[in-house]
Amino acid sequence: MGRRVSRSLFPLLAIALFFAGWTPHPARAADDQPAASVGLSSETAWTGPDRPLVLRFRAANDTGTALDRLTVVLAIAPRTRSRSAYQLSLEQDPPVFSFARSFPQEGTIEPAESRGFSVKQRLTGLPLFTDSGLYPLKVQLLSEERVVATLRTPMIYLIEPPVTPLHLAWTWVLSEPLQMVPGGVLVPGPIERDIAPGGRIVAMVTAMDAATPAPIDLAMSPVLAEELALMARGYRSQDALGKVTKVAKGTGGAADAERVLGTLRRIAGRPRTELIALPFGDARIPSVFGAGLGSDVGDLLVKGRSEVASVLGADASTVVGRPPLSQLDPGSAGRLAALGTSIVVLDSNVLPQQPGASFNPPPVFRLSNAPGTTAVVADPEVVSVSTPLLADPGLAARAALGELAAVWQEFPGTPGRGAAVLFSETSNYPPGFYDAFAGLVRASPWLKPLSASAMASLVREPGRAELPSATYPGLSSGLVAALLRARGALDLFLATARGETALLERMRSDLLRVEGGTMISDPALGLTYIESVRRRIGAVYRQVSPPASGSIVTLTSQRGAIPLTLRNDNAFSLLIAVRLVADRRMSFPNGSRQTLTLPAHRPTRFLLDVRAATTGRFPVTLQILPPVPCADCTIAETQLIVRSTAYNRVALLVTIGAALFLFGWWGRRFLPRRKS
Repeated sequence: MGRRVSRSLFPLLAIALFFAGWTPHPARAADDQPAASVGLSSETAWTGPDRPLVLRFRAANDTGTALDRLTVVLAIAPRTRSRSAYQLSLEQDPPVFSFARSFPQEGTIEPAESRGFSVKQRLTGLPLFTDSGLYPLKVQLLSEERVVATLRTPMIYLIEPPVTPLHLAWTWVLSEPLQMVPGGVLVPGPIERDIAPGGRIVAMVTAMDAATPAPIDLAMSPVLAEELALMARGYRSQDALGKVTKVAKGTGGAADAERVLGTLRRIAGRPRTELIALPFGDARIPSVFGAGLGSDVGDLLVKGRSEVASVLGADASTVVGRPPLSQLDPGSAGRLAALGTSIVVLDSNVLPQQPGASFNPPPVFRLSNAPGTTAVVADPEVVSVSTPLLADPGLAARAALGELAAVWQEFPGTPGRGAAVLFSETSNYPPGFYDAFAGLVRASPWLKPLSASAMASLVREPGRAELPSATYPGLSSGLVAALLRARGALDLFLATARGETALLERMRSDLLRVEGGTMISDPALGLTYIESVRRRIGAVYRQVSPPASGSIVTLTSQRGAIPLTLRNDNAFSLLIAVRLVADRRMSFPNGSRQTLTLPAHRPTRFLLDVRAATTGRFPVTLQILPPVPCADCTIAETQLIVRSTAYNRVALLVTIGAALFLFGWWGRRFLPRRKS
């Protein structure tokens, strides 16, 4: 036979090699030997007596030497009986493989090129498969009898359709940081990339669309919803150098946003989609409380639901909530429950692991230190088992599915069992993972998707846990102080403006947005929104025109009325107060303050009663103010000159009396004198 092994002996050689379990993961030959990297292309979602295994993978030659005389070897290990055994099978060989088969391949793989491979194996009659369950697979590529690459993946085998499937609550969080500045301009950020073909948001939305109409939870960021709506209408984008580019409707990012919104509206409108709205601005509830703004939580929740509903055309749940980044403490959880949000969807690392808890904890917990709150908690092992494999999205999705299968097979006939999966704001899955995972779930009869609220009702024995009293990053004190001052100015404006609800609502929204999550790391952006509100209020006030400074008003009697004219050039009426300030030589019999309504686009004439103590010219300050008492809140101010030509009666009588006395005294000289 010489030094070469006959090709007919490859099956025996393969079985011997697999039973020996000598190949590490990922397999690499020595530095002087050919090597390849492999990626899973597809694998049968589940197999059975009448469902053969079909597995496809792609191998790339990473060296400068051609790989020829190729053989694919498939080996199947006995069923794993625990989650830990399954996880170990993804990293190393089990003690024994019960089945192995080689598949000789024609052709070669040239340097820097790749090639697809496919194997098909019928499982009927194999003594290995006596039970439904999870079976580890190992696929190796050999070149000239040497292993150049190894792929490990689970195989799910079902003897018959499961009577009691594993319930699966899966929540998809769609979120972006705030990238919109006042005026609707997008600043540099990831959204244009994420909604472009192949981007993160597109991949998630496409996968959700394929997964529905099965139940699903879509947790939507109001920030993302608003930015998508803005972009779809056509928008302006600013680059890092400050250059602003217009993107017309139907082109570039505007077309991408329109496509994403169309798919999202379809998903949100399906009957079994549970739509969850994040708080407005993606506000983090503990940071809002920490800033002393806890009374705003209700407004943030309502505004978040309203924004998402207006963009997606579907109502968001008032019962289920998703705290952004899973940031939640007992106080804020209790406040959410009091406002009606009694179910929260959390990441796997939020609740501390309970002493003595089973390896497969329930997906639902009652929070003992937050009465009235139920948490649906993601399974931690689904994340940990898939994360090391993310370079191969298809294999990572398969590993995550295998983890769920391991949960199911621990107690396959027990009703009321479930698991939760959460794709959160910080998930680092590559785009290809989402579609692969959604497709596998959809094709798995042993899984039964349901909503988070249904899961909270279904689990018969929820766990008990305490929510940690964690400390989270908060809003800066300077930003909060500026926000409170701007809110005071807006309250005065609300008392002044009449009939301009759209402008008022925009300004309210901008100040609520300042409490959003992005402002924690970027307080300067929050200050731009505060300044924008102040500018808009100032622009309205500047349209109120008092008489020109230095105007002279003549008062011809001691007491009279000063005629004044104000003009309001806004498109809506204003309720204002006018106040005159003068020295003691002038008084105001009916008070120095008068409330007026200034109609839009027209002058308003009115009279103010005054009384002059003497004649002369007196400076009078005219102030235009909000209609409610306030300090340092002047809308406009001007200086008038009141000229009084009136005579004081007492002074006039004294003057006349003095004149008569002098006249009499002087007239005595003309009277005849007595002669002595």
